[in-house]
Amino acid sequence: MSLGITTPVKTIGTMFKSPEVIAIATSVFLVPLIQPFVNSFIAKIPFLNQHYTIALIIVGVIIFMVASKVKSATFRAIVIGVAGSLFILGLSPIINQLVRR
Repeated sequence: MSLGITTPVKTIGTMFKSPEVIAIATSVFLVPLIQPFVNSFIAKIPFLNQHYTIALIIVGVIIFMVASKVKSATFRAIVIGVAGSLFILGLSPIINQLVRR
């Protein structure tokens, strides 16, 4: 069974330049710094401040849409890392309720 990996990583430097690694590192290191700004933005919108998980999912989807327009692979990976992290944060309470049933 092939996982779709076509070329192996030859050096540590090429691994850190990989868009996948950049997206994951962004979601781990950058999103905790961005999260307070997103929270304050969500708090200002009347409907969304009552439905925080829906708001995070919407923000994540909007950022994914923006990422599709970005030309630079590195910057696109950063934007996708932020969007994915916010999307997962929004989905986690829903998944948690489904798993506990």
